[in-house]
Amino acid sequence: GDPAFYRSFGIEPEFCDLISVKACTSFRAAYKDISDRIYNVDTPGAAGCVLTKMNYKNIKRPFYPFDEISYDLVSEPKCFR
Repeated sequence: GDPAFYRSFGIEPEFCDLISVKACTSFRAAYKDISDRIYNVDTPGAAGCVLTKMNYKNIKRPFYPFDEISYDLVSEPKCFR
């Protein structure tokens, strides 16, 4: 997701009409200042952007964002020292 990757091949990302980055969020800090628009796309793979579309089979319930979580299900925070 780093613009330096493109620059290492002599490509200046600031002058491109379209840059494609396969990352969920890590690219935003590097591209927010040189991009007019950022689009998220849902592509197949091990880690997609839409977690609720992933086919989890062994997940402890309830688990956000797959299930609604109410305050009565949230335990008090614990401090370990």
